[in-house]
Amino acid sequence: LNTNAYAGFSQVEWDFASQWTAIVGLRYTDDQKHYHYVQNVCPNFAACNAVFYPAQDLSREDKLGTGKVELEYHLADDMLLYASYNRGAKSGGFNFPLSSTGPAAQPPSTLPYKPERLTTYEAGFKTDWLNHTLQVNGEAYYYDYHDFQSFILLPPLTTFLRNNPAITRGAELSMNAKPINGLTTSLSVDYVNNQVSQVNIASLSGLPLYYTKEAPFTSPWQATALVRYEWPLFGGSLGVQGDAKFIDAYFFSLTNYQSTRQPHF
Repeated sequence: LNTNAYAGFSQVEWDFASQWTAIVGLRYTDDQKHYHYVQNVCPNFAACNAVFYPAQDLSREDKLGTGKVELEYHLADDMLLYASYNRGAKSGGFNFPLSSTGPAAQPPSTLPYKPERLTTYEAGFKTDWLNHTLQVNGEAYYYDYHDFQSFILLPPLTTFLRNNPAITRGAELSMNAKPINGLTTSLSVDYVNNQVSQVNIASLSGLPLYYTKEAPFTSPWQATALVRYEWPLFGGSLGVQGDAKFIDAYFFSLTNYQSTRQPHF
């Protein structure tokens, strides 16, 4: 796989009133890929000259325009409210069947996958309290994916990217406090609900059945906590820290089979 990518971007921030700031950003990307794929079979360590999957020479060029618009309101010197609209994109690419996955199970038409396009809406706040000893930040967001590049494991050993519609909703809250000199504490909680629709699990059987699944590597809940104390020592400082992190259960594959489920830890 050979890739040539060219991009340019610009961003402008404008304080159009005493408490208001507008941010506008634009980006253009030209992504060019050329792909050569062949799979040979090597029985009993013999010479690899038996073509199992016909050679493919494929090319694609993705021209992607993205951007953002954000509005900020400085309610006070220590309080910021913001809302934003963003368009993002990832270029398309090509899959690579592995092992005994042949052209009958995964025909050459399934090798390319399309660019992923994302529209996001976000709103949040950043605040500073108690003479800069406490910070509280929060955000809520809604992501609307078009041709989401979803990861799926297919028998026997093939990993594939497919394009599906997807919606993500989430929120996060974080707090950082320094109640006394040398002591730092922090706590954050994140919630994510990610649903990928029109997932065809039974395509290998020839009977298309469509499901709504949870995106891979997406934990509904995550949380982190930290306590750290530092004090002067020998002209420098010594610190003691304890931290914890919780990650909810998630799946390694879009199939959401129990065999691909990672329990919470």
